[in-house]
Amino acid sequence: MAVYNIGQVIKKLRIQKEITQEELAFPVIDRATLSKIENGRATPNKQTIKFLFEKLGIKPNNFLDFFEKENEEEKQIDNLVKKLNNYTSFYQKNVIDKNTPNIIKEIDAIIQKLENNNEFFEDLLNKQFIFMIKIKNDMNKGKKSYNDILENIYKVLKMTIPNFTEENIINYFLSEIELKLVVMIAVVHHENKNYKKAIQIYKDIKFNIEKNYIDNDFNGNTRYTGIMHNLAKSLYWNNDFEQCIHLCNEGMLFCRQNDNYIHYIAIASTKATCLYETHNILEFKNLIKNLYFSCDIFEKNTEKENIKEYIVETLGKEFLDKLNTL
Repeated sequence: MAVYNIGQVIKKLRIQKEITQEELAFPVIDRATLSKIENGRATPNKQTIKFLFEKLGIKPNNFLDFFEKENEEEKQIDNLVKKLNNYTSFYQKNVIDKNTPNIIKEIDAIIQKLENNNEFFEDLLNKQFIFMIKIKNDMNKGKKSYNDILENIYKVLKMTIPNFTEENIINYFLSEIELKLVVMIAVVHHENKNYKKAIQIYKDIKFNIEKNYIDNDFNGNTRYTGIMHNLAKSLYWNNDFEQCIHLCNEGMLFCRQNDNYIHYIAIASTKATCLYETHNILEFKNLIKNLYFSCDIFEKNTEKENIKEYIVETLGKEFLDKLNTL
């Protein structure tokens, strides 16, 4: 595989898109540092590379394999970062179970290791990432007030968007970390039962993604359906059942058209609950039956158990027994 100078690629892309060094560098690095990167006199870390490519409108993963390989220490750091990303799933609602205390301890230990690495932690984007993980961990611990958590999220967002406001979400070109932080704001509003606020933020994020991210990229589409699922949940809890059903139909269609079923069961399940609440029993029965068998196709065992319980609760054990004979 060929190996390229990353600075040369960034420079060519920047010139092609008619972006100045000042515009591309702000607010993460200064113009002089970007100039050194472009001329091969400085090597950016992975977070800075991702930031620059995202600002250039390019998927960084399409390029990273072609650049110089990481040394052993960088690989270790990269593995720790991946662990943190896996532990703090972006769209997953905070679920406290018997494993949560151990996971929280491991997250704290990884954070400590990364903070002790001066070269890693001095970088603005790495620091923003670590602060984001800390906030997520605080949410799982449940020891801080909603207002404190929101204040901390705002502080971390303003590290790269100095004038950030919720009212302007649709206008920002959000990096992956910034997008996660904005979603966390909506999650906090939802969990504080401020559903209308959560709905508005999710709608703005959805619009932002439609404007900036939607394409044939699997991860980008998964991000989009995750937002649709979260928005549907907030609409349901706000008793906006008709709007929720309409959104779920949109989400289910998007999943099928893009052959991306990561959130399909969750979106369809939310629609089912709305159908039941609005007494559309015939359509509810058909959908819940399809969901029951879809769980086998997509190997969603936990979801199937939840659907079983919901069927017994709403339609009775006899209906479940009939499904099991089909």
